Amino acid sequence: MKEQIILRIIEFIFAILTTIVVSVLLPIVKAWLMSKTENERIQAIIADVTSAVATCVDHAEQTIVSELKAKGEWNSETQEDVLLTVTNNVVDTLLTTTKKVIDDNGIDLENMIAQHIEAYIQSKKGGNTNANNKE
Repeated sequence: MKEQIILRIIEFIFAILTTIVVSVLLPIVKAWLMSKTENERIQAIIADVTSAVATCVDHAEQTIVSELKAKGEWNSETQEDVLLTVTNNVVDTLLTTTKKVIDDNGIDLENMIAQHIEAYIQSKKGGNTNANNKE
């Protein structure tokens, strides 16, 4: 009888402790998982945009830009045309989920991509800000 009472008390204490631990620990674990998920989502979007910009800019440099420069037709007008072409290519290359998140957050996709393109080109030039060579 005494052993059963002690066993019941231990079960009761264990149930209370489990409830306390779960009610305190569960929200903390949930918050951590949510922040980790959001960080991973943001990182995935940044990686998608960065990859698409790098691929499209590098391709344009090897094809369109080199051809225009070889013909002596590389000027501000053709630069704007190439920028528009590359921007459209990046938009087409982005994952649907990336476009949706950007759209859901009210971000101007074309403007954001244009800024990424300019930043990527400048980083390739090693920070040289010669505006005549931009794409």
